[in-house]
Parts: sequence; structure tokens; C-alpha cells
Amino acid sequence: MSDADAGVIGDAAEEDLLLFHLPTLWFPIFDIAHFVCAAVQLRAEHGHQFARKHPVASCVAMISSSCAGSVLTSLALGLPAVTPLQREDKVLLAVLVWLVVFFFPLDGGHRLVRNRMVFLLLSGMKEIYRVRKIVRGISLAQSHYPSKILIPFIVGVLKGNGSGLMRPLTRLICGVWRPDQSELLTPSLTTRCCAGAAIVWIGGKLLLSQPQSEQLLYNSLVLIFVSIKLLQVLDITWPAPQLLGCWRLRNADKEEMVKQNGEEESVKQNKKEHKSPITRNYQKINKED
Repeated sequence: MSDADAGVIGDAAEEDLLLFHLPTLWFPIFDIAHFVCAAVQLRAEHGHQFARKHPVASCVAMISSSCAGSVLTSLALGLPAVTPLQREDKVLLAVLVWLVVFFFPLDGGHRLVRNRMVFLLLSGMKEIYRVRKIVRGISLAQSHYPSKILIPFIVGVLKGNGSGLMRPLTRLICGVWRPDQSELLTPSLTTRCCAGAAIVWIGGKLLLSQPQSEQLLYNSLVLIFVSIKLLQVLDITWPAPQLLGCWRLRNADKEEMVKQNGEEESVKQNKKEHKSPITRNYQKINKED
């Protein structure tokens, strides 16, 4: 994210959207929350020992995951992919967070951030940051392609969940190639929420003209994202996540039921066809006769 990251939402809206400017006003607190969540995800997926055996690959994966949204946005807008690396302070901060989560003595850094209350706070801050990224991505795309809808929508989703969309590359950096596990094949709840938020924000910008309405819309998006994330962390069932993910869960349940039924039928068939050696010899003698 460049130094011009003060936002291009409109002069009147900029003064009202306090939550939009909060990550900038409280720098680097929200960036630390974002980097910590990225490091925790990386460690959960590849393990603690991977960083010790392959520190370079782990560190590069950490940086690519942390800057994924900005990298994909730059590529989508025709800018150099290394543009996010201009903020060397953020790159250094991401490396420091990676060191704390993976190499802190007695594993104290990971234990601290995995504390439920601390992780709840960090996750909520990251969701506030995520909504800002979606809106920022839409604004950047509209500055390059005025009066367009599709490109701002795509860029908003890319910037909102860049780490998820870039996960196959992050895994490849760590030596794991899983092309079947992609956000394009099976969009996660986060990607679908980002897509919905991008549609709502673009539609709101077209239909709403009052800055107060934009402020209410932005605050509502932040509240929805934070609520969903906190419920996920607390493992609480809520209608909204179920509605957003019901089709995937139902399909998975149906496939599992079909698979189980097929296995049961196969077992029954094998039992019917199973015969003792004596029976097989007796039948063989009868056929020869």
C-alpha cells in the first residue's frame, strides 16, 4: 500500500469514514494484527519445524502472504508486482512478526497470539483492515477505469482476500503443490463475503449520494465482517455463515453420504461373493464333472 493510501473516496466521505482511516491513524497496530494472522495461518498449515528447516522459503511465503492483496491489485491494474515492497517498513515488520511467531524462546510468541482473547482482538482488527482494503481496491480501480463496474469489483475482491487467492503460490513456495485447493474452485466464506461487500459498496456508491449514507454503509460492512470472524473464532453457529456456506456444506454432505453408501454396498457385495476354499474346490469339482 503506497503513501497515497489516504483514500480516494470523496472529500466529504473521507472526513466521515473514521473506521476507514483507523488503520492509518493507528499504524502499525492493524498491520501487526494482519501479519500475525498471516504467520499463524502459515504455521498452522506447514508446521513449526518447517521454518527451522527451510527459513528462507518460510520467510518468503510469509512476505508473499502478507502482501498478497497489494501484489494482485498491482498486477490487475498493470503496475509492477513489486510495488508493495516499496514500503520497506512494512516488509521489515512482517519479518519481525514471523520471527516472533516461529522463533521466540520457549515458543512464547505463538502461545501469546494463540491465546483466545488475544486472537479474537487480532482477528477483529484484521477484519476492520479487510473492509478498508476492499474499499481501497475499488477506489484504486475506479481511478484507473472510471465509470466501470466489473474491474473495480474484481480488484476489490483481490485486495480484500489476496492471501486466500494467492495461497496456491504460497504453498508452492513451501514445496507443496495442491492445484485442486484453490479459491477459484471452492471459494471460501471470506472470498464470498469480500465479493458481497464489493457489490454492496459499488452499488451504494451508485445509489447513495449523502456522505452519511456512505458512512452508515461502511460501518455496517465492518460490523458484519467482524461479527462473522469472531463467531468463526469462537466456533459459534450463526445463520449468516450457514446461509453463505450452505450450498457447499450440503454438497459435501451429499457426496459423503453417497460415498458411505457405496462403501457399504461394496462391503455387502464382497461378503456375498466371499467363499471358503472348501466351497470353491467343491464348486470346481462340480464344474469339471
